[in-house]
Amino acid sequence: MNNQTPTVPRRLCFAVALCTLATLLLELSLTRIFSAVLFYHFAFVAISVALFGLGVGGVVAYYTPAAKDKAFTWSQLGRYCTKNALLVVVVLFVIINRPLYLSVSWLNALQLGLVYIVCALPFLVAGAVVSLAIANTVKNVSRVYFYDLIGAALGCLLLVPFLDWLGGPGTVIMAGAFFALAGGLWHSLDPNSGRQVKISVALAAVMALVVIGNRDTHFIDVQYAKGAPVQGEEYSQWNSFSRVSVGPAADSDKYRVAIDFDASTDIVHCDPDSMPAEERTELLASGPGLPYSVRPGAKALVIGAGGGPDVCRALITGSSDITAVEINPIIARDVMMDRYADASAGLYLRPEVRVAVEDGRSYVRRVDESYDLIQMTLVDSWASTASGAFALAENHLYTQESFREYVTHLSPTAFWQ
Repeated sequence: MNNQTPTVPRRLCFAVALCTLATLLLELSLTRIFSAVLFYHFAFVAISVALFGLGVGGVVAYYTPAAKDKAFTWSQLGRYCTKNALLVVVVLFVIINRPLYLSVSWLNALQLGLVYIVCALPFLVAGAVVSLAIANTVKNVSRVYFYDLIGAALGCLLLVPFLDWLGGPGTVIMAGAFFALAGGLWHSLDPNSGRQVKISVALAAVMALVVIGNRDTHFIDVQYAKGAPVQGEEYSQWNSFSRVSVGPAADSDKYRVAIDFDASTDIVHCDPDSMPAEERTELLASGPGLPYSVRPGAKALVIGAGGGPDVCRALITGSSDITAVEINPIIARDVMMDRYADASAGLYLRPEVRVAVEDGRSYVRRVDESYDLIQMTLVDSWASTASGAFALAENHLYTQESFREYVTHLSPTAFWQ
């Protein structure tokens, strides 16, 4: 190829953009997968894997003899991208189908090392492809690099809606579909690669159809998490900051909501008119029930309402104005107000309960309202954000500034009646 060509084909620019879009989408979706399958701090591993793979890919491209002699064709990059689409699927199945224990042992270290190397391979291929493309369009590198950045930005923007709509595994497979589309564009730059174009596009279409079919069937989903097989789930849903699942609790007759297979909350069947006396006593005798025993009938604000135990405590002690703040829309809307509303006796649908789906501290700061009682009970979910940011930082619900805001929103009669 001749890198002295004054103009760059637009399809080449779009191919670079699709490749970087797929790369960023894969990297960020892996942070969500790692948080669910392992623990929240493993979100940083996904970022490390991406940087390692892209760096090695650039080095490999530099030392490739064909690259030095400019002897490769655009169709070769198409083959790399198309095969990379299949490699992304292999990565997904390695992560979700292996029981990765977090104990200190040589076997576990080898397993984590295997996962690290396998996950780095798609990034290595992507790094090599982008490096070769830029190296052979050096006269117009600003234009190519512009499309490189546009693709990466689109990958970041698509992450949240894709995780909400397609789930973690589906988003990873969609990253593979974008790699296949990029392969089709690379092949289209070679007039003798018409058959390869059709193969790449067909592969992308098949992967997209698999993802759409997986939305409701969940035939591709996490099989092992936190070192144990996933069992007993009746419902599961992903969003950009959690994987929420619901199933029967092992130690009671309630349903249990789990966030990233770790933090959990029980769905309380709360009907004040028919609740058994022993269940009412159990709710109020535990530690979180103390405020409602001291201040019955309080106007209550519950931060991190979850499955509704604190909301139920307020309700059975006579509260007629309860605000339940829950940051996770899947728990608040899909679970408590829709699919499992009957399991809680319609707790979140009662006229005494107002539900706000947002961050607790932001809600307190936003509203101009006072409460007799503000409660937070074990609201930590140990789930990282999709970017891995703040995965090891403190929960800002517990800072000095936040407690000042809580106190300022207590009514004058909060401490006595």
